[in-house]
This record gives sequence, C-alpha cells and structure tokens, in this order.
Amino acid sequence: MNQFELKECLTQKRQIIQSILANNETQRLFIKRQNMKGLQRLLLERDALISQLATVEGKLRNDGGNWRQAAEWKEILQPINQEQSALLDSCKLVAQEAIAARLQIADKLREIKAGRLLKNHYAPPWTGMGAGCQLSIKG
Repeated sequence: MNQFELKECLTQKRQIIQSILANNETQRLFIKRQNMKGLQRLLLERDALISQLATVEGKLRNDGGNWRQAAEWKEILQPINQEQSALLDSCKLVAQEAIAARLQIADKLREIKAGRLLKNHYAPPWTGMGAGCQLSIKG
C-alpha cells in the first residue's frame, strides 16, 4: 500500500470514528427520551459503521504495520487514537445509560402491572348484593 492509499485509509478511519461518536451522542438523546424506534434505526446505522471500520482496519493490518513506527505517521495516528479512546468511553457511557433506562422502564411497568392487578382483582363489598337490595334495611 502506498502512502496515498494509506493516508486515505487513515482519513476514512477517522471519519468513521467521528460518525460513530455522533451516532453515540444521538443514541444518548433517544435513550433519555425513551424513543425505541429511533434507537433501533441508530443501532442499525452503528452496525453498518462498525463493519466499515472493520474493513478499513483490515486493510491497514494487511499492509504489514511497518508504517506505524515512522514519525510522519505518528502525527496522523495520535488524534485517531485519541478519538478511539473517546469512542470507547462514549460507548461505555451509552451502555450504562441504556441499562439504567431499561431498569427504570422495568420498574414503571411493574408498578403499572401491580396497579392493574389490584384494580382488576379488587371486589368492593357491595358487589355481592343483588340488584334492588337496600343498603340500610330496617329490621
């Protein structure tokens, strides 16, 4: 792989990482709003971006990796490595927020279900009386 192709792969890798970071931030907003349909779309987009990133990484690894030691490439690789670490931190944060939101939704559903069960299975004492019965019968 020549230097032009190498630089093109590195810029493509950086663009993909930035796209995934933007996708993660959008996911955080959808998680906060509990918008599951939009979140599903974002997850599909993220899978496509990750597969593109894997393809670019494969191209870079097949080259041999001797170029990584050169000083001229370290200037280009340093921001990419920083963005990769930021991406990992962002993914962890989004996963933690998703887990917390899932637990919160589960608690709400349990409360709703318990309230519905209580409402449906509660029989007031006057329901056993027949129609036309008087509550205060003089004796």
